[in-house]
Amino acid sequence: MSKNYPKPTTLAGIKSLAKELHADGLAATHSEALKLASIRAEYQNYQHARNALNSLPNSQGKVKHQTYLTAYWYDFERKQNGYETLCVSLSQPWDVLLTQSQLELSPELWKYTAEDQDQNRLHKQTFIDNTQQDARESVCYAARVLQFIDATGLKPSWDLSLAYPNGNSENRIPGQDHVSIWSDENDRYLIADEPYVDRLELVSNKRENWYTKYRYNDMKSPWRGMHYPDGGTQLYLLSSYENGVPLEPIMRALQQLSAPFSKANWLGESVIDRVLLQHQL
Repeated sequence: MSKNYPKPTTLAGIKSLAKELHADGLAATHSEALKLASIRAEYQNYQHARNALNSLPNSQGKVKHQTYLTAYWYDFERKQNGYETLCVSLSQPWDVLLTQSQLELSPELWKYTAEDQDQNRLHKQTFIDNTQQDARESVCYAARVLQFIDATGLKPSWDLSLAYPNGNSENRIPGQDHVSIWSDENDRYLIADEPYVDRLELVSNKRENWYTKYRYNDMKSPWRGMHYPDGGTQLYLLSSYENGVPLEPIMRALQQLSAPFSKANWLGESVIDRVLLQHQL
């Protein structure tokens, strides 16, 4: 390579360099470009690089497993199309954290499917977003759900009757919004409620009465949540004192999480009309 290309240190960096090498005419195919980029990173080939980098420890001494989320978009007004990709580092591969059926029960993640040739990639192909910003929000939302699952070890559930008082989902929490149900390894359940903060004051007394009546514990998460923290939602966890998930360990786990992924602080890769515009780590 006559040009002084920077040495990549991550898989995303190798892929970015591969695109550059291919565009500069130094590789005839994408596979060849990936091999050259991997060699520049001092690996034998791309498979060697992926195996090595996916097993690097993070600052907490835990193994990082990278999952790439991609959402596609088509803007009819601007006559543009593209896709947004975000890399999420997890303590385990996503398909160890979740079964396929659990993926399909997860907020926003249910829209994503695994790529046949690369299980580290989840694509949102059936649901095409209308704008670039919508696609970014989708991958950030899906990434936040993965953050929550990885930190807490909880699994998604649609069985509302097991989480609500008296096994009846009609016993709704006053002011509840964007609710999801989660269970732990002992088949205990909790409710994740993510209302808009500015609306809670209108129902604060009713919520307190609900907690007392049904003997439910309620805690505000130190981590803003999954649904739309940029837009004003806040995560609250609710669990039965009698047979629900203990909330204190969950709160401690969420306390350790980094800030929720956000389109306002975009850290992904953007491609418009097949032209790479931005890539940050």
